[in-house]
Amino acid sequence: MKTMKRQRGMTAIGWLFVLGMLAVLVMATLRLFPVYMDGMNIGTAVKSLQEDREPYSSVGDVRSRLERRLSINGIDFLGREEVQISRDGDAYVVDVNYESRVPFMYNIDFVVSFSYSARAQIR
Repeated sequence: MKTMKRQRGMTAIGWLFVLGMLAVLVMATLRLFPVYMDGMNIGTAVKSLQEDREPYSSVGDVRSRLERRLSINGIDFLGREEVQISRDGDAYVVDVNYESRVPFMYNIDFVVSFSYSARAQIR
């Protein structure tokens, strides 16, 4: 009887397991990528309020400029409860806190939380 000195390669079940795990990883990436891109766009819009050279005259002015920047990037899902604007001394403090729920498969969802803050100068 001959015995194998060394085993080479993976079995078919091993390959199926690896490919299945890779498919789950690719599917999760495809589901979460747009959410993180929207988050980056929102963060950029909030930080641009802080870097704006023209001072702000009111809370409504800050909100309208932020909404304009967000609409340029196609972001329209933020409501007034997610965007808080308050006055703190010589600046307006803009806080954006929101969660995004992304369905993954069956009853499994991803919940992603984002939080951004900036100080906008007052006239």
